Formats: sequence, C-alpha cells, structure tokens
Amino acid sequence: MERVAYLADGASRALRPELARLLSCVLPHMKRALLFGLISLVVGAVGDGAAATGDAEGPAVFDGAGTATQLDWSAGEVPAVGAAKAVAAPAGKRKKRSTLALIQIDGLGYRNLLRAVRGGEAPNLARLLGAGGYRASPYLNGLPTVTMAVMVQVFYGKRIPGNEWFSKAQDKPVVANDYERTLPGHAGLLHGGEVHLSELSGGGTGTNVNRIFMEETEQHGKIEAVLGQVAGAYPLFVRYRLRHGLPPGWITGQVLSDKAKLARDFQKAGFTTEKDKKAPLFLALIDRVFSPVALEGVRRAIRNRAPVVFADFSSVDERAHYYGTDAPEVAEAMRRIDSAIGEIARAAKEHGARLVIFSDHGQTKTDNFIRRFGKRPQEWVDELARASNPAARPGELVFAHVYSLGNIYVRNTAGHLDAAELERRYPGLLRRLADHPGVGMVAVRDGPGVRLLGKAADPIAQYADALASPVALRAQVERYLAIDESGDIVIFAPYDGERTLDYNENYTLASQHGGLGGDQMHPFLMWDPAAVGLDPAALADAQGLNAVFQALIER
Repeated sequence: MERVAYLADGASRALRPELARLLSCVLPHMKRALLFGLISLVVGAVGDGAAATGDAEGPAVFDGAGTATQLDWSAGEVPAVGAAKAVAAPAGKRKKRSTLALIQIDGLGYRNLLRAVRGGEAPNLARLLGAGGYRASPYLNGLPTVTMAVMVQVFYGKRIPGNEWFSKAQDKPVVANDYERTLPGHAGLLHGGEVHLSELSGGGTGTNVNRIFMEETEQHGKIEAVLGQVAGAYPLFVRYRLRHGLPPGWITGQVLSDKAKLARDFQKAGFTTEKDKKAPLFLALIDRVFSPVALEGVRRAIRNRAPVVFADFSSVDERAHYYGTDAPEVAEAMRRIDSAIGEIARAAKEHGARLVIFSDHGQTKTDNFIRRFGKRPQEWVDELARASNPAARPGELVFAHVYSLGNIYVRNTAGHLDAAELERRYPGLLRRLADHPGVGMVAVRDGPGVRLLGKAADPIAQYADALASPVALRAQVERYLAIDESGDIVIFAPYDGERTLDYNENYTLASQHGGLGGDQMHPFLMWDPAAVGLDPAALADAQGLNAVFQALIER
C-alpha cells in the first residue's frame, strides 16, 4: 500500500481532453505508482478491432464437467480439500515446458477460500476443486505475514523483516522495493517471464509493477515512465473492453461510482488518516482497471507460452482491510477475481499451461493501538526507554511496525543486541514491554537461542490453533529473528482468539496481517496434482516455494 507517483501537467495535456479532465480531478489525491499508465485507460479506449481478433469470448466459468465437491470444515480441523488422488491432465496443447501461471489472491486466507467456495462466491474455484481435479491446502507462510516479504521469499528465496523496516547500518527506514534493487534481476524467479499488478518484479517484465515503474522513473523521468506504462497496458485494456463488450464510458462511470461509495463508507466509519482519504479511488481502480489489465496480461503470456507469469489480484485484501473479511464488499471482490480465474483457467486448458493459485496471507480482525492507548507506538517506546534509563533520548530506540508485529531497534549499535545487553542498557525494559496490554509476546535473542516473554508461562500458546502448533510457531519466530535487519526486540500484538492489535499509524484498518494469530497465518495453495507436484506440509514457510516453482519452470 505504499506506491508513490506523479504525472506532469504537460503529459495530461498531450492526452485526449476527456483524460485530461479526469487527471485533473484525481491526480492531486493520488500517490500510487500504478495509477499513471493505467489512468489513461479509465476513460475507455477507442476500439482496436485487430487486438481482439480470434479472441472474442466473454467472462467464463471453467467448463469442467460435473459438480463442485461439497466442502466441510470446522474451527477444530480444516483438512486439504479437492481431489484425493492425481487425475488425468487436462486435455489441451500441453508441451514439455509450458507456461507456469502463478496467480496470487492477495489476502485470502484458507478458511475464507473455503467459505467463498461453499457460499457460491467462487464457482470457478469450486469447479476446479471438483471436476477439475485440483486440491487446496493451507501452508505456513512464515514471518512477517505481509505481501512484499512473502514475495521476496517466493521470487528470490530470501527473507526480509517487512514491507518496510529500519536499517541500523544505513540509519534510515528501508522499503522492500528498494531492497529488490540490490538483487540481480536474473536471480529472480520471474526472469524471462512476465509479471502484472505487483509491488515487486521478481526479475520479470510486465504492466503495473511498482518496482519497474520506480526504476524507469529514475532512469528516464516521470513523463517517459508514465508513457511507458500507458504503452504497455493500453492494448491489454482494449482487448479486455472489446472482449467484454464494454462501451467507452462505462468503466469511467464505474470507477467514479465505486470511489464515491467507498468515500462515503470510509467517512461514516471514521477512517480519517491521509492515506485513508486517498484509498477509495485506488481501490476502485484496482477493481475496474488494474485487474482487467492483469487478466489480459496473464492470458497473453499463456498464449505466447512465456515460461512463467505472475499476477497479484489484490481486491480482496484491500477491501478486507477496511470492511473486514466477512463483508459483502469483500464477497463482491471475490466474485470478480473468481471470474478472472475462470478465464485464466480456460486459457491454461486451451494452451496446456500449468496453473497454481495461492495467497500470501490471510487477515485477522484488529483494533488499533493508537485508538486504544492514545499515543503513537514510537511515543510509547520513548516513554518506556526513559523509564528504564533516564538518560535515554527520544528516538534512541526506533519502532518500525509490521502491522501486528513491531521491530524495536537500538540506534547506533552494530548487529543485534541480546537480552543481557538490552537489560544492561535499559533495565526492566523487556518486562515493561511484556506486561503492557498492547503486547502479547516479546522475542529477543538469548545467547544462541531465543527468549520469549509474556504474561503467561508459554506466551506463544495464545497464537496456536489447529493449523499451527506452538512448536511450529516458535520455529517461525526463531527464523524471523535470524533475519539480518529484524529488530533487536520484536513484539507481537496480543490475540484473544478473534482479534489482534495493529501498530501501524498510516491506515485505519478493520482487519490486518503481519504477525501471529488467526487467519493471517494461514494462506492457501491450490494446484492440479496431475500437472504440478506440491507438498504444502513440507514447507517451513513461503521461502520453500521458490525452489518448488523454479523446478516447475525448468520442467
């Protein structure tokens, strides 16, 4: 949710007048990198009949014979669902090294996947799980449970502390987009393939990718970067509009109508931060513009037999953040994504591509730290530092949120400080943190191991459930503290079996993810065992998917 973008007035004047009017309305309120190129598409491109030649089908339900499997689950045990054994590969033009299509439904937890399938919101996914022979299973994504950290695991086999964090070595905040720049593109999973609607590129090329836009802006300037986005996305948008028979002005009207409803809902709910105020237009654009372009990009990559293509359909995640996972607005977003997956599944069957559908995390209901305690987390940490050491200065301890997880760094120190050194510098700090009602657990390094502190003898037990044992979760915490730039102290928000606590101060969220507790820990994998070999139980975290997907690409 951190894409920054600008568009010069001269560029808008060079475009058609209708676009210029729209730009003048929306751009002063937007800071999202993906807006530039695609905003020109919102006004409804004039048709290019050649773009859709031989490809005129409309929205699809995956056309496997039979009915969907009847699914059942409970809070106690949620088994994998779908085909019990491998079935025959789908008929089609399967070749030795066909496209591997990786489709991410951002923010959809395993339990909510099953709800959507059983509740009729995902008929295409239901058919894949039924007659299509697919299986669905939860997997452990590891810490932190946020999108860009999971992407770095999947794309590069590496681990980072969050979407953003504090670098003690550089003495400044760092974001994952900048971290990706330090990695060679050829090392990314998507190198030689395509990527659409994504924060990170994974070494691939495509449309509406924040990392690519940022790099083009630095190399060529904002206007050229904008025009590059337009050139890449425009034909895909035209194809989508023509295939679905949409008149030129229809999508513009839908974007503005959706934005108005979202703005009213946000105002009524009291979502008043600056980023809250800018979110309605971006959420509308995700549904009406960004996702259709991503759909067409994936279908094109499959037709052209690209080795791999990835797309992150993020509407469920964005709407669930503000409305909650059970809201009708989220169900509506799910239906749109399911329709897109139906079209992708049909293209995959026709061209012999292999399709893996997965999520990066789920979401857990949340309260907000600032609203509950009346102060920013950094202010609170400064107070605790002074209570532990009267000589401590404001900002000496730096707090960096990962939503329901918080990293605390001791500034101007090298490496990681362990429990003994922290106690020497700030006597009683760890206990003060652990006793605070806004903290469920504190994790620090203790010699070669990790020490967990909380209000109970086994503080990690509050986060365990049928899909994640205390032993498995402790291993996740230990792996997190092994990340180079994780905090000297890591705190986890409390979890009461239903709700957690959000440390972020940029957005006002109804549900979120980042740490431990509830569905945020339980994303899903969905695959055809006849075409793709996957064993979710063998994954320690999402990092293991890098090797699995790489092997599938090379097959």
